[in-house]
Amino acid sequence: MASYGFLFLFIATSIILFSELESVSIKNVEINTGIYVWRSLFLLITSIGLIIVAGNRYWTGSDFYTYALAYKKNSPYSFESGYVWLQNQVYSNGNDFHTMLLVMSILTIGLFSIALLYSGIPPYLPVFLYVALYTYFYGFNIMRQTLSMSIFLLGFVIMCNIKRFGFSKIVCATLTLYLSSLFHQSSLLLVPVVIYILISQELIKSKLKIMILCGSILSVFFPPINIDFIFKMPFLSYLVGDYSNYLTGSALENRVGLLRVGFMYIKLSVYILFLWSAYRNFDVYSSVQKRVSLFATVGFIIMSFKFNAALVTRTLQYFDIVGIIFFTIVIMNERNRNWKMFLFLFLIAFSIVTLSMSLNSNIGQVLPYVVFER
Repeated sequence: MASYGFLFLFIATSIILFSELESVSIKNVEINTGIYVWRSLFLLITSIGLIIVAGNRYWTGSDFYTYALAYKKNSPYSFESGYVWLQNQVYSNGNDFHTMLLVMSILTIGLFSIALLYSGIPPYLPVFLYVALYTYFYGFNIMRQTLSMSIFLLGFVIMCNIKRFGFSKIVCATLTLYLSSLFHQSSLLLVPVVIYILISQELIKSKLKIMILCGSILSVFFPPINIDFIFKMPFLSYLVGDYSNYLTGSALENRVGLLRVGFMYIKLSVYILFLWSAYRNFDVYSSVQKRVSLFATVGFIIMSFKFNAALVTRTLQYFDIVGIIFFTIVIMNERNRNWKMFLFLFLIAFSIVTLSMSLNSNIGQVLPYVVFER
């Protein structure tokens, strides 16, 4: 717990020091060499800290035993081919499972940091959100998917930076989905969303307004329903695979619990506030920022249905990691300074509540934190 506290304190301090400098005060500015070097240094230092904590854990995370046992036996278990290949490479060199954890942490956090750097946004708030919104801690449990999410985020940012729709953009989208699916099949559910982003060349403000309005209405009036039965259909059951145990029993009850549903409504309210800010300031957004906002809007609409299904929850985590960038974009581009500060403070408060609730519930069994000993 002390390791978590120190890490969180360091990152939170960086937010206090730098948020007024960049994330809150400035709009879109040309990134000069000094800013780029400073951001790179910040990401390097924080990434090392995050990797050390994640890569040196022992029996921390609910899936630790499963991964450790599969590695000890050098068994493919039911893992995707990308993870199996990586496991074989590490195992063949005579390394222990500790090395495998470090490799996974380096890849997951490293790709996330590269995506932030390539996106052109100040990295200080996103790194804070990465920890406080619990995405980082999910890597202690569902580490294949969090690596898949980092791969998707980097590929998505690169795809959005390709201005013209053509062969290179299609190849980038295809590679992004393919490479991410090598570590977790859930990314394949994003195929229709990525196609929609690809073909949406004209990002019309009025269309965004309609989407946000529909999502807001659904958020308020559409009740939570269980749709796990859908994932028993042939193709989707293949994607579910060994996650079928999430479809019944205590796992389902946990997802429809009062606290979980209440938190869902709070999260939806955060998205409503930020999306309406994006709509009001949409004309100052770059083409990349518009596509990130469109992706976040699609995620918000899916979220607003409040579907109770394990695979839907897994899919929404891809939207959550892109949302880390989206929230920063919104705060950067908000032209009303008072509203900008309100969004910033509201997001920080929501993040701290999310982290507190998640750690208190010990989601993913990240507590107690034990240091790996050889």
